[in-house]
Amino acid sequence: MKSRFIVPCYEGGSRVARGMVSWVRPETVFVLTDPGVIPPGNGICPQVFVHKNSKASGIGDKTKPFVIESIRAAMALDESCEYAGFFNSDIILPRGVNVSTLLPSSGKRIVFHHRLEMAEQPDGNIAPKAQSCLGKDGFVATKETISDIISGVKDMIVGAPTWDDGLLTWCVKKYGRDSVELRYGEIQHVIHPQGWKNDDVECQFNEKALAASGVSRKDRLAWDWKKEYAAAAKRAAVPEVGIVQPGRIGDIILVLPIAKWFYDRGKKVVWPVPAEYMGMFDNVYYVEPVAISTDIYRASLGILRKRKVAKIIDLGIGFGRDEQDWVTSGLSFDEWKYKAADVPFEERFNLRLIRNPKREAELRKAIGLNGSSDYVVTHSEKSAGWRHDFGQDGSVEVRGIPGFNIFDWIGVIENAKRLYCVDSCVAILANQLSFAKGRRTFVDWGDRYQQGRKHLLKPQIDWENE
Repeated sequence: MKSRFIVPCYEGGSRVARGMVSWVRPETVFVLTDPGVIPPGNGICPQVFVHKNSKASGIGDKTKPFVIESIRAAMALDESCEYAGFFNSDIILPRGVNVSTLLPSSGKRIVFHHRLEMAEQPDGNIAPKAQSCLGKDGFVATKETISDIISGVKDMIVGAPTWDDGLLTWCVKKYGRDSVELRYGEIQHVIHPQGWKNDDVECQFNEKALAASGVSRKDRLAWDWKKEYAAAAKRAAVPEVGIVQPGRIGDIILVLPIAKWFYDRGKKVVWPVPAEYMGMFDNVYYVEPVAISTDIYRASLGILRKRKVAKIIDLGIGFGRDEQDWVTSGLSFDEWKYKAADVPFEERFNLRLIRNPKREAELRKAIGLNGSSDYVVTHSEKSAGWRHDFGQDGSVEVRGIPGFNIFDWIGVIENAKRLYCVDSCVAILANQLSFAKGRRTFVDWGDRYQQGRKHLLKPQIDWENE
């Protein structure tokens, strides 16, 4: 079912940034009210700018967005979606969760999601905390219900109270309690001091808007929220798929589309990876990575078995998995991985990544490119230490640089005058993203492959010099 998720986007500090990044999905539309703000999800998420905000409307002193106007603007981008949702900017979607799981249950017109409060930990991660409030910071509804809300509810300011419980009350009055669903714990929120008071001008504005929509203060206060959320529905656990592919960079790039395949089919993908590769998954929205340290193959299996995932896809050849079925198949390692996962091999070109324009620009500066567009890129060395001399003096050599990962090199690679790669991770990345076609040279390792195994170890990419 086609759906659209609307999230206001603004420069709101680390807490808001954490929330917005978690919503980088093709289904998400970021609504901007401040000029110059660059939303996350370059190449993944559409965006729309709206002029209407609290400050521009002469109500408050901050550019807080409006609920209805944000929904209306985002829906106008594509009217074919069957469901649409709205979530506050600091609401966190847990890693690897498919947004389709947030849709209303069968027979319900709209679902309101109650957040799970989280607390920041010393290591920067977040963990569940005892609830301190009952914030209903997001909802998802059928297209018809969204149309009713746009036409029947007076606009309210996001970031001020009452809009969420007021909208819930309006829906119950219009459709009946049985058509409105309340769910708990599927979205998260880092706890913080309350940033508003009931006598704030935005709060009073929302109260008046609700009253004009037929929802009185008495209506809103009639709810017994503790009782409601004690009985709130909890969606059945989403089936999980576990991937055993502990590394290396090229293998991870190769297998990412396999993870995307299962994510697109409603599964949650859990993938144990060594800490050195965890940064790569900042660019991936469809996997929940789990850090491992030692004995990585056994650790991967152990984590997935303990978690009782519904399906384990063991692709760990070269890391401890028995290789007999691969060797006897006669398939190259990349083709074998897709066959073992039961995913069509052509899906390897469905590599979807969240690009980070800021880090890409910082990397260009770090390697001295700045605004230059006349350069050649080489990747001359395989992880095993083999090196090939392409004879390209002055080229930009792809290499590990602290603070950056392989995906931060995408902008450099795609704009290169020419690309030269040995059989390694950059060749796989360029192949799967279809970069530098007609401008690239790939070199395999010839007789330096393990004796008698070249047909197994050489990936299926276009080796013809272009």
